[in-house]
Amino acid sequence: MLLVTIIIPTYLRSGCLLDTVRDCCKQDYLAREVVVVDQSPFHDKETRDILSSWHENGQIRRVQLRKPAVNFARNLGAALSNGDLLLFLDDDVRIPSDLLSKHVDFHRTHLPNGLVGGVQDTKGNNPSRQQNPNPHFFCGCSGGHFSVKRDIFIALGGFDESFSGSCIYEDMDLGARWHTLGFPLTRDPNIVLTHLQEPTGGNRIGGAPGRPEWSYSVGYFHYGLRHIRPLSSLMLFLLKIFRRIALRRGNIKNPFLFLYGIASCFGGIVVATSRYRKGFRSSLVAPGVDQLRTRYGYANDAPPEYRASETGVSQPKEIRSGVMPAAQGKVV
Repeated sequence: MLLVTIIIPTYLRSGCLLDTVRDCCKQDYLAREVVVVDQSPFHDKETRDILSSWHENGQIRRVQLRKPAVNFARNLGAALSNGDLLLFLDDDVRIPSDLLSKHVDFHRTHLPNGLVGGVQDTKGNNPSRQQNPNPHFFCGCSGGHFSVKRDIFIALGGFDESFSGSCIYEDMDLGARWHTLGFPLTRDPNIVLTHLQEPTGGNRIGGAPGRPEWSYSVGYFHYGLRHIRPLSSLMLFLLKIFRRIALRRGNIKNPFLFLYGIASCFGGIVVATSRYRKGFRSSLVAPGVDQLRTRYGYANDAPPEYRASETGVSQPKEIRSGVMPAAQGKVV
């Protein structure tokens, strides 16, 4: 039976985190383990006691980080996992009891070496299912709901930890690198969970209160510099992000917010350029793309509906080792 590791990075979440973990422990697929990578500097007493009791009785494995870093947390969860299949979830989701079974069945019957993304409903809304009710190719993934084989994820290097702070597009970066290597990606609208979209915590690390999207500018620009070609498409993308951040409705009439938005954009470009030049950074040791291709082949081995098509995604920088060495995915 395929062992599945559910990885939940969490930051400043309490009630919704406990509900998410309870749902994971009630899955009808029993060959599972739950790894909670806790980045929170504190919890209320009730949450702290419940998490500690679950860890002590073996229901979950809880790892505490001293400093919040969501991509490092995800990679650390993968390194500590024992499962053949990894399922990444946000810490503010509600999941049906058969979610795990659906992911396992899809990998067994359709994409044994693929990345499978499900749909994140927003409190019951599911527009993706109406648009395309069948599983289909999707160049990207949602970091809060996808499954992948552990050995391929680690060989790819996992998430790029240079996407730090209040992350945005770090999951799209993973999907773009996956696509560039020729592996199949798919989104199945029939694998559904409910995303509660809690207003605080989660990926909001060091963001401006009330205006967290401005702290995301680095991630947007970093993704564009790495993956969007040709130059004309990159310039259009950068202008779109500038408009989204600095020229939001209502900001034009407020000189302070308008100037703050412009400063955020220029600061984001500077930081993103620096991170782009430094290249890929991960705490997982990657054997390299050639070994991946030799062992697993390309997307054209997948069914036609899941094959990658030309999307203009460029080759990412060479994978380099990072700050926390790991052997065979286990922390040293």
